[in-house]
Amino acid sequence: MRVSSKLAVQLFEACSAVGIAREDLISSLSAESIAALSDPRGTIAWEALVGLLDRVWLFVDRDVERMRSVGCALVHAPSYVILRRLAHTVVSARSMYDAATRWLAPATLPFISLEQTVVSKSRVRLVGLLPEPHAPSQPLFHFFEGVLIELPRLLALGCSTIVTSEVTPRSIDVVLEMPRSSSLLGRVRHLFRAAITSGDALDLLEGQRSELASGLRAVQRGATEIQEVFDRLPVIVIIHREGIVLWKNRAAAKTLRYEGDYDLVGRSMFDLVEPSAHEFYHRRLRVPAEETPELQEVRLLTRDGQIIVAEVFPTQQVTFEGKPARLVVARDATERVRLQQQLLVAARMASIGMLAAGVAHEVNNPLGYVLNNVEIALKQLAPLGEATRQGREALGVALEGVDRIRTIVRDLLALSRVDDVAVGPVDVVAAVESTLALARNEIGERAELVYTHESVPLVR
Repeated sequence: MRVSSKLAVQLFEACSAVGIAREDLISSLSAESIAALSDPRGTIAWEALVGLLDRVWLFVDRDVERMRSVGCALVHAPSYVILRRLAHTVVSARSMYDAATRWLAPATLPFISLEQTVVSKSRVRLVGLLPEPHAPSQPLFHFFEGVLIELPRLLALGCSTIVTSEVTPRSIDVVLEMPRSSSLLGRVRHLFRAAITSGDALDLLEGQRSELASGLRAVQRGATEIQEVFDRLPVIVIIHREGIVLWKNRAAAKTLRYEGDYDLVGRSMFDLVEPSAHEFYHRRLRVPAEETPELQEVRLLTRDGQIIVAEVFPTQQVTFEGKPARLVVARDATERVRLQQQLLVAARMASIGMLAAGVAHEVNNPLGYVLNNVEIALKQLAPLGEATRQGREALGVALEGVDRIRTIVRDLLALSRVDDVAVGPVDVVAAVESTLALARNEIGERAELVYTHESVPLVR
């Protein structure tokens, strides 16, 4: 919520009247904040005005009477012309309070409800309430008490007296003893002046109220547009306070499967984090927002129990609905992580292929020696006839084993080869047999493989 910067300007004038320098109040503010507070035609955040009142509260040592004296000074602030014009339209303190309650307060701070009741002929009661989610301010209500005390002075009357007062950071309940009316001549003079100027003052009040309402609509429209921008961002955006979700954008609801009748708002952030990451999130909550790491990878839990990997950006401290909150922005990195894992597997498989090729080359040379020597031995034993039959049979089995090893080595080399693909005729039967030769042991542990084939033409 934003309010007119005029309020800050008038507060500076009231403080100056009681000896509190404007420079002292703004000494710790940025140049941008000072410029916003000093522009009577602009608006400022309600929290900024509350912060300024808190500064004044400190300067008066949290003394209620001194804070009321600042409110008294506001009544006579040079830029608070509206009060003096209002005084021209009424003839009694009660009517002054009534006009301030009906017109001035709603035009200045429309979100504060204020009601006036007549207790007796000389007493009025005013009850005000500052609702959630606007930031509370006890100094504001003590300041307001001073304004109420001093108002009758604008009618050339004495000050009102506080009979009872109950003030909290969000409410005020005060009973005022109004001063006695002025002389008959004075009342006639005020009545005559009111008859002349009441139209102008009412027009002024209506104009101010209309201008403020227009400004509030513009601010609300701007806030809606900003929210729409955040809502359309393709990344997860969540605002939470002490771990309870206050707002989320569409991407957050879609990514975490909380669309339709399921709402994220009101849930604990721990419901969205995988149990194994709860300790991480506890630590993150304890760290001030500005000290959170640059980028962290967190495993989030969707409504249906699926795990997604998210990259969480540094947490930002924000104000949401008038109170401090945290803004969390994250992007879904599940697909990227999956692709990275696939690349790692592919790289591992490529390494295995290179290793297989190296082993095959190393095996090929001694395999050639074995093959040649077995064939030579068979040729030399053949003329010896039946006496060498068993030896020749054993060498024949060895020759089959060597031939099988040679086939496997050849297939390994074919599998690991990364030459450019050449389009040409391929023997499908040979490709199947090569595959079976490589997988024979794995298959044999699980099943009995029966393989039959017919002659088929080569394929391109």
